[in-house]
Amino acid sequence: MTPNFENYSLEELYEALDTIDRFKYPDRLRRIELLIQERAEAYRTGGFVNAGEARAAGILAINARRLTSKTVFKTVFFALLIVFVILTLLIAIAAGLGAQVMQVNGAYVTGVKGALVTLGLGLAFSLINVIVLSLLACLGARLHALISDVQVELVMEHQRDSVPSD
Repeated sequence: MTPNFENYSLEELYEALDTIDRFKYPDRLRRIELLIQERAEAYRTGGFVNAGEARAAGILAINARRLTSKTVFKTVFFALLIVFVILTLLIAIAAGLGAQVMQVNGAYVTGVKGALVTLGLGLAFSLINVIVLSLLACLGARLHALISDVQVELVMEHQRDSVPSD
């Protein structure tokens, strides 16, 4: 008796695909693959209503993302802030150890005073630079969104092993 694969859920179809004797039942194999392909196409054309149906259909992920300006700002802001703070701390340490890195009224300030002045001014200028650069990154993201389409990637469960990892 031939199984009625049309009544199988997509999960059951994948299970049948994994367990079928491909050499003994090539016609059944082709039928299972065709049904899986039809259901995946139904999803791509809007055949599934919600994420639960998509998961039940074996869809692992749908990657469609357009970054918002807020996301770009926060990402760039914190990344640059970390870099600038680390550089400021290194320069403040150097000034504290006697390096002539900071001038106040034409004279180099070193030692503890140099470290404190460098730390204060460095953090202030770092914050200003980080804000300006983050805003410019947001502007760039906005301009890019105007000329670029959102790309959608559909990752099916049976494609999981073939999806390249970054």
